[in-house]
Amino acid sequence: MKSPFRRAWTAILLGLALVLGPVSTHAAELTASPSADTLVVCPQMLRPALEPWLRFRKQQGHVIEILDTRPDSRQLRQAIRGQANRKTLRAIVLVGDAVPERFHDEVVLDAAEQRRGVDGVDGKGPAFVPAHFAAAKVNVHFGGPPRLATDNWYANLDDDPLPDVAVGRLSVKTPAQLETVVEKIIAYETSSDFSAWRRRVHVVAGVGGFGALADSLIEGSTKWLLTSAIPPQYRVTMTYGNWRSPYCPPPSRFGDHAIGRLNQGSLLWVYIGHGLPRQLDYVVAGDRSYPIFDVGDLDRVSCPHGAPIAAFLSCYAGAFDLDGDCLGEELLRRPAGPVAVIASSRVALPYGLGVLGTEMLSQTFDARCETLGEVVLKAKRRSLRTASFDMRRRTLDTIAQAISPVEATPEEERREHVDLVNLLGDPLLRIPQAKKIELDLPRRAIVGDTITVRLESPIAGEATVELVARRDRLRVPFTPRQRFEATPAALASYEETYRQANQPAYTRRSALVEPGLTEFELTLPEEAHGSCHLQVYVRGEQDFAMGSADISIRRPLQEKAPAAPDAAADGAN
Repeated sequence: MKSPFRRAWTAILLGLALVLGPVSTHAAELTASPSADTLVVCPQMLRPALEPWLRFRKQQGHVIEILDTRPDSRQLRQAIRGQANRKTLRAIVLVGDAVPERFHDEVVLDAAEQRRGVDGVDGKGPAFVPAHFAAAKVNVHFGGPPRLATDNWYANLDDDPLPDVAVGRLSVKTPAQLETVVEKIIAYETSSDFSAWRRRVHVVAGVGGFGALADSLIEGSTKWLLTSAIPPQYRVTMTYGNWRSPYCPPPSRFGDHAIGRLNQGSLLWVYIGHGLPRQLDYVVAGDRSYPIFDVGDLDRVSCPHGAPIAAFLSCYAGAFDLDGDCLGEELLRRPAGPVAVIASSRVALPYGLGVLGTEMLSQTFDARCETLGEVVLKAKRRSLRTASFDMRRRTLDTIAQAISPVEATPEEERREHVDLVNLLGDPLLRIPQAKKIELDLPRRAIVGDTITVRLESPIAGEATVELVARRDRLRVPFTPRQRFEATPAALASYEETYRQANQPAYTRRSALVEPGLTEFELTLPEEAHGSCHLQVYVRGEQDFAMGSADISIRRPLQEKAPAAPDAAADGAN
């Protein structure tokens, strides 16, 4: 028999239940583990497909808390802040597509209207995680819509202008899509392919079209940034849509080369130029225009080895909230597409993108950040600081005075781009960082000399040694083009010039090396001259290493050296 005390206590509990109503399905989320470093927002229907990722990250030592999605961004941020332990939280992972903006209120973008119903999604399914819509203040002067979609809002835990944690979105609608994305992430981090894709950076660029002065400033500064911001041991290729440039292939084949670079495999594949949600710009030559890339080319994307991180320094390629899936989302979901995408959700401006892009390069190569989310987070935080003695930022600030809207300050433009640019991918993605090779060689030499090179490798493997022209110079002479010709001979010349411009090596040799010091002789070829780099890449069985050293090569005094071709003078980035 139950005691009177127990009966009374049961009655009290039942009474409380009737007064308080049913327990919230989110009640278990109100208190997070104090040691959680990652919060995952994932709808229930996607949880099974996320399990391999959860196991993989937990095996790496991450402590993860999972939240259900919420109907709107304000409720979701409140839930995130309720869970977040600021001492330990490092990343937020949003799993699911964004609810299209038209389901939030009556403000509908023209671009969204045009694609309404493309994929039959009604915006109310359980696989959606809301985006936040921030007021646009700068890009509206260039025809941008009044609001922009951003995930950066969730990364701000204290309402100051700076994001506090890394955030990324696995933008998927179905479990099958999530399985594909998760498989790519795990394959990327566990890959035993230590071939040269890990040192490649491919850049594809359109023509600005902001006017002769602004375009000239953008081209020159882009070339300088690629030279100064990416260490010389990395191999950078350029595919540029200005037919006057040696880096322009036949315009009719420009798109083929842009996709070919994507499929070749690389650490980074970067697009600089104009963009729309589902297509990039056109290359104009004569009276014809040729598309660079659009969603119709997705079936041609196949990068089975070395899936790149794709960065779009353009408008709209990351418009993840529109009814029709944007280019960034489509590429992320491709089985052999990029492992992650960084892109803007609305109209973006050259200065704001330039500052953020430069900071991301710095965090990748100078700071050597461990994860992609850390790269984006620190780049955003640094982009909001006032430039002091940073020459790269001072150069970009000078450009801003020529091309930014007079109605906005550079600070306002930088702040808006912190919201505009989002990571479609895993913020915990580990970036492959090479071990460092130390090189000792003469800093000056004469053509034909045989020099002694000493390299100290931290690993054993096959070493590839290359003497290359400095990135802002061309290995072969180039005569600037004055007019566009579409004859077979002229187009063949475009192809060959483009190939030569992207092959900077004067000489190359391979050898097996052991950990420690290796010494060898290198004879400088007759065609080598001017500012050069000696690059070394070691491919090991379980790791990779690389390094470089500068060397200036001159011809004997009795010979008059031809003027070294300058990539900047030829209109190349």
